[in-house]
Amino acid sequence: MTDRRLVMLTFGLLLSACQSVPLGTPGETPEYVAHARQVQAISVWQVEGRIGFRYQGDGGTGAMDWRQDNEQIEFSFRGPLGARSFRVSGTPPDLLLETTDGDSQMLTDPDSELQARFGWSAPFDSLRYWMVGVPSPGDAAKVSVDDEGLLRGLRQNGWLVEYDRYHDGVPRLPRKLTIQRDDVRIRIIVDRWRNVNAEPQALTGFTR
Repeated sequence: MTDRRLVMLTFGLLLSACQSVPLGTPGETPEYVAHARQVQAISVWQVEGRIGFRYQGDGGTGAMDWRQDNEQIEFSFRGPLGARSFRVSGTPPDLLLETTDGDSQMLTDPDSELQARFGWSAPFDSLRYWMVGVPSPGDAAKVSVDDEGLLRGLRQNGWLVEYDRYHDGVPRLPRKLTIQRDDVRIRIIVDRWRNVNAEPQALTGFTR
């Protein structure tokens, strides 16, 4: 089996559990209000996990590490054998791109520039909220909420977000989610949440 077929097969397995979720305007149930308040209070966090992407018939998978310190983002992606690896850091929309070959540049249009260079991108300014399981504030959203007050589906800013599983703990934080728009589809599996609301730490350089 070729490397490309192996990557596409792996990505297909990551996506296989995704199901459509009916969306609407949520009632503010006590469970939803309580959970949302807990999650919205989180301003510092780190996740370690895996990510798969598909765009216009191409796709791949890799490891990710995301550190969020209030508005400051540090996101690292590492593909198999270092392919398509990069890091973005800063405060959206002002993000610095660094690659494993030593290249660095300020991004003027992160979504389109990352898409053109690596074959996929994500709306980091909104995704930072979707990652913890709440809509991005200030923008209209349609959502689906379960009996525990957890988001199961979210449509916002042209993106559809579906939550397949949450970690145990307080508050409950997402373990598996999918975001998609048009022919872009991204599957995220969070293996570990770390330093949730811990003291902010200095962001480190990209390991080359």
